[in-house]
Amino acid sequence: MAWMILALVSGVLNALWTSTIKGRTGGLSPAAFAAVIRLGVGLAFLPFLLAHMPQFGIRWWALAAAAGVAESLSLAFSVRGYSEDYYSTYAVSNTNPVLVVLLGWALLGERMDWGLGLGVALAAAGSLVLFFRGHVNRWGLGAAAAVALSKVASKAGLSDGSALAQASAAFLSGGLVLAAVDRFRGPGLNPGPLLRELWPRRLFIVGSALTTACAFEAMALGPAGGVALLSRSNLLVGFLLSYYGLDERRDWRGRALGAALILLGLALAAWRI
Repeated sequence: MAWMILALVSGVLNALWTSTIKGRTGGLSPAAFAAVIRLGVGLAFLPFLLAHMPQFGIRWWALAAAAGVAESLSLAFSVRGYSEDYYSTYAVSNTNPVLVVLLGWALLGERMDWGLGLGVALAAAGSLVLFFRGHVNRWGLGAAAAVALSKVASKAGLSDGSALAQASAAFLSGGLVLAAVDRFRGPGLNPGPLLRELWPRRLFIVGSALTTACAFEAMALGPAGGVALLSRSNLLVGFLLSYYGLDERRDWRGRALGAALILLGLALAAWRI
């Protein structure tokens, strides 16, 4: 039960802090902004990494780095897709729990039954109804696949050590990859200026750190597929924020149907897991 609560809370926190980003990146590119946030979170959890470092082997480091790099690739795919078709990219990328459940069953031996499968299908359908606006975007598919690989790598590595230590290693790896991508694509920021951006972004870093702590602790306690699904509570909170906070009420009945499908899927999965 504890991991379910943590997964739901991680989704809610994710929706709350990411909803404040728009227009507040301070002129940074998406890759540079994401690199700053990830490096900040990685540094925030660095004491846990240092405290447990002697117990980690090559397998743990490889899985933590793979999780961080895959998550960064997901962001890169998403940003690329947003420039073509934001809603389709966002909708398709949020079907990732389907892949997480399948990979968790195939690679991690996690339990699969009709209730979890139906719950995941309903949540994925709800995501598409809530946000889909056109064609299936290949960048959204890439983002969903990368997220799934990241979560499976995280779950595989968590059996060997602290959740927050792995979060530190994964986010530091991902932040460095994103910083390198930012440098490759243009002038970018050198490590010094990039680190100087940490303090001005401290509230975003705190929000992301709280989300990450809940998500990784949930992953340590529960199945990867169940955590990925229940954390889709961020979509429900996002819908409520857009409706009541931003007064975005166009096609609200169709979007409410999508939100209802997601809620039904979450409830069914929570009952069966």
